[in-house]
Amino acid sequence: MTERKENIINQALKLFAENGYINTSTNKIARAAGVSEGLIFRHFTNKQGLLDVIVEVGLKDAESFVLQLTKIQDPREVLSVSLELPKYLIGRQREFWQLYHSLKYQNPEFARKYKESDLISKLTSVIDNAFRELRYEHPGEEAAFFLLIIGGMFSLLTKEETGNEEAADMLRFIKSKYRL
Repeated sequence: MTERKENIINQALKLFAENGYINTSTNKIARAAGVSEGLIFRHFTNKQGLLDVIVEVGLKDAESFVLQLTKIQDPREVLSVSLELPKYLIGRQREFWQLYHSLKYQNPEFARKYKESDLISKLTSVIDNAFRELRYEHPGEEAAFFLLIIGGMFSLLTKEETGNEEAADMLRFIKSKYRL
């Protein structure tokens, strides 16, 4: 990826996270990146194409985390580490996850893509397998509930002021509840 293209992506991510996707024009992005608006269209076709690249790049980190989960043998450790996913990812890419989280709730098409993504299906499978190995009566339902918890952790951690404290308290509680 060229330095210019990377700069456009970084500036777009920053502006999308600060102002929202809908409120950010390609003209604003071009000014912030110090390029022509035409260059954005040449590289990304349109604003949606730019967003698609941002999401693709941002999700690679999450996919590598889930891949690491598949290598863990102890099912309790799988569950424990999966609860750390929001903290890990937001610590590495706060702006991306703030944008991603907001888009998930603001854009029905994006929400549909999110629910159907390989990332979510792989994470669901890993967590489901852990509950199966631990012989939970309803492993699929436990996995779905666990994903809701992880989603809630993302919500807490995307808050600027109190998210970290609330998330740390919730993490301790959930780990205690599941004896992790």
